[in-house]
Amino acid sequence: MYQILNAIAHGVVGTVLIAIWFVPLAFLMLLKSVWPKSKVSFIWKGYKKHEKN
Repeated sequence: MYQILNAIAHGVVGTVLIAIWFVPLAFLMLLKSVWPKSKVSFIWKGYKKHEKN
C-alpha cells in the first residue's frame, strides 16, 4: 500500500515540476510570437541566464 502511495506522490511531484518548468517556457514562446522582438529577446536572455545558474 505504501509503495503505491509513494509512486503516486512521485508522479504528482514530477508532473508539478514539469508544469513549473514548462509553463514559463510556453508563456515565453507565446510572448515571442505576440510581442515585439526586442522585449521578448531581453526576457528570453534573462530566462536562459537564470536557467544556467
